[in-house]
This record gives sequence, C-alpha cells and structure tokens, in this order.
Amino acid sequence: MNFLGSVALPRGLVWEERSQYTGVIQEVRQTLGGRSHVYSRETTGPAHITLSSLDDQGWATIATIRLLEAMARDAGGSYTLQLGAQSFDVSFRHFEPPVLTHKLLIPRSTPKDDDMCTLTLKLVTYNP
Repeated sequence: MNFLGSVALPRGLVWEERSQYTGVIQEVRQTLGGRSHVYSRETTGPAHITLSSLDDQGWATIATIRLLEAMARDAGGSYTLQLGAQSFDVSFRHFEPPVLTHKLLIPRSTPKDDDMCTLTLKLVTYNP
C-alpha cells in the first residue's frame, strides 16, 4: 500500500520522474577567449516526485482529495511518502503550483465523498 503521511494513496499512481534521475549536475561556462569549461559533480539534492493517475488506474475518492488538500495547505508541512517498500521524506512542491490537481470522472455540481477522480500530486524529496 502507498501512503502520504497517514493518508492512503490509491493503487496505480504513476511516478512520472522515476527514470529521469541522473545524480549528476553539469554546467558549461565559456571564457572570454571562447573556450568552454565543463564542471560536473554528483548531487544528492532534492528529487521531484510527481504521482499521477491514468485514465484507467490510480483513481482517488473526493474524500481522499480533501485530506490531501488539507495537507497541502500546511505551508511548512513535511511527510513520509511510502511507495511500496520505498520511503521518502517529502513536502509539497509549492514552488511549482498547483501542487494537487484532480478531475472528476463523472462531473457533478456537488461531488460526493465516494466520487472518483484522477489525481496529480507534485512533491519534492529533502534530507531531514
């Protein structure tokens, strides 16, 4: 099962950046004489974790969305993200809003707690 803090996340969420992490930062600077200098170093800095539903999996209930929205409103909030056997210390990625989006599968003027929707969560890891 997957959790963000104490909130159970739906099964089937996809971690979009999972295969994009390289662990290396590289910068190229050009001198006044036109030569290029390449600087490389390892990084252990923050990694982005975007969890998204697909059209056919990873749906969340409105009740779950409301719990996640309450967590996202906590400006200094930090949480443990449990994805199967992996665990991360995360916070919401407020520097790239919106941090949480959802879309009802069946639009209603007044959604019920058990109505289902797709979900996207933007998180960032940190070292406590």
